[in-house]
Amino acid sequence: MSILNCSNRKSLTSQEDLDQMILDVIINAHLPFNLVSHESFKTIISKGYPGRTVLCRQTLMKRIDNSYKVAFDKLKNKLNLVEFVSTTADAWSTFKRSYLGITVHWIDTETFERQSYLLSIKPLKGKHTYDVLARAMESRIFLGFVASRLQPRTSH
Repeated sequence: MSILNCSNRKSLTSQEDLDQMILDVIINAHLPFNLVSHESFKTIISKGYPGRTVLCRQTLMKRIDNSYKVAFDKLKNKLNLVEFVSTTADAWSTFKRSYLGITVHWIDTETFERQSYLLSIKPLKGKHTYDVLARAMESRIFLGFVASRLQPRTSH
């Protein structure tokens, strides 16, 4: 490849790879899904990747949904191999909004290394009292799957 044609990225990056890069940056940088609809974003992509296009918002949403399903299935498969799991919950407030995060933890049966996976971060309504937290946690843990493996523990 000469210096004269190095800007032809069409041969370097397939449409499929570009779509995946866009999906990854939107998920990992927590960007709004409608970014793909902005003309300025489309211009950046068309200049940086001649001959390639930006996937539409509906396609992006379908792919994100599919990525979630694949990740969730992988998590379920991993957790099927372990007998016990534990969860941690963290509630916090910022800018007058409250949130509850729930993480599942287990020991990998092959490597014996501790593993963790964020299950949920959701808005929390009400005061951070035990009953509000318990109800919110119960509604967010996929009960039939994780709850049967939970070992009760508390910390103060």
